Parts: sequence; C-alpha cells; structure tokens
Amino acid sequence: MRSPTVTPKLQRLAAQAAHDPDRVFTTLAHLIDTDFLREAYRQTSKSSAAGIDGVTAQQYAEHLEENLRDLHEPTSKTSTTARMAFGQDAAPMMHCRNYGSGA
Repeated sequence: MRSPTVTPKLQRLAAQAAHDPDRVFTTLAHLIDTDFLREAYRQTSKSSAAGIDGVTAQQYAEHLEENLRDLHEPTSKTSTTARMAFGQDAAPMMHCRNYGSGA
C-alpha cells in the first residue's frame, strides 16, 4: 500500500528548497516515519545483493513491519531527546535552521 503522506512531504520539502535555495536543512529526521520507510522499501529493488548486514530483501520482508519499527525507533528517540533538551518549541526549529554563508 502506498502512503498518501510520503509524496506530499517530499513535495513540500522540494518546494521549500526551490523557494529558498540558500536554506540549509540540518536534518530531515522529522520527516521520516514508518510510512515513509515502508514506501522507500516498496520502491527498493528486491533483486539486489544482500545489505552490509547480510540480510536480503526477502528476509527483511518476512518481518517487514517489525523491521520498519526498529529502523524508525532511533529516529523518533532522537527527536524526543531534542525536545527534552531544548524544549518542545525549539525542536522544529532545529530541523531547518539556516546558518547562512557566514557573511
């Protein structure tokens, strides 16, 4: 099943980048959720060689939802840690702060 949220997220990101080419995206982790990872898996070639961990696409698919949750978990923990360390309102700003060219 294709996620209805993945494409709009990427379209918004592309529009932001096109509108402000000097903008620096320090992280995109806040855009990655299990729907995003599922769609990325769906679009990945399944005939490729095993990954660096030796797991094939077929083996990964056997427990896909569990694997996607495990893959997403470190990302969500990072976001939670940022909110705890810098405050709830600061976390979204940390994701797209433009540090400029130094001029």
